[in-house]
Amino acid sequence: FFFSSNLKQPYDKNGEDVEMEKIVQEVERMYGFRS
Repeated sequence: FFFSSNLKQPYDKNGEDVEMEKIVQEVERMYGFRS
């Protein structure tokens, strides 16, 4: 739902995608700790 629309438009960390960026960072942090 998020990903398909994000691929069709420029990624904006300071705009509508800021919440998605937070989620991405949280996921990377979680998996980073597990590695």
